[in-house]
Amino acid sequence: MNSLSQSVRPKENVSCCLSLAAVLYSLVIGLFVTPFLIFVFPTVRIGAEPTEDRFDVLLQQSSMIFTQPEGFSALPVRENRDVKYDYALKHQKKKLEVRYFILPLAENKALDSLVFWQSNTMAVLRNISSGKDSHALENVYRVPDEALKVYNADAGAFAKSSTHQSDFGMGYKQCSMTSLYSKGKAQAMVFFLYDELAPVEALIGKALYSLRFDNSN
Repeated sequence: MNSLSQSVRPKENVSCCLSLAAVLYSLVIGLFVTPFLIFVFPTVRIGAEPTEDRFDVLLQQSSMIFTQPEGFSALPVRENRDVKYDYALKHQKKKLEVRYFILPLAENKALDSLVFWQSNTMAVLRNISSGKDSHALENVYRVPDEALKVYNADAGAFAKSSTHQSDFGMGYKQCSMTSLYSKGKAQAMVFFLYDELAPVEALIGKALYSLRFDNSN
């Protein structure tokens, strides 16, 4: 399996901008072409309430920092057949939901590799639409270096998929995803669910860095 750096051709003279639209659409640094080989996040954890307390534990285990964006309220985690997640927020006025998944790696060292993270990113992206979005795997982009510094991550990807009313995406038409990896710490994913991007793009931008790795220790 090729590494990300081997499997893409970077665009020349790319200036890095941290806005969501630029990252997802105009600043295409590269595409994942790794096939989705490993499905380890198929369903939500059951019996996980209260999610906020459990999410705090996952943050500590993974050396991550969570900052709740303004204008969002916590939602219960909803069981579904497609994609596991640990915590959720919903905007108080707009139709936008943000879901978070964290896989601590300190006690899962067998999963601590860039190749494994790549494979799981592709698998989860496919599961968002229950495999019905045939173009989803074409819409995956490397996170620019400047953004990686903000996330304090070793690797990252932005992706976008239609939900096709999957169990995970029920009630929403689109999902944008940020997938992050930091060696020895965690794999983490943030899902933004909405119908149309334009009305919520600025709100997504405010929540884009709500989950980051802590490099202070």
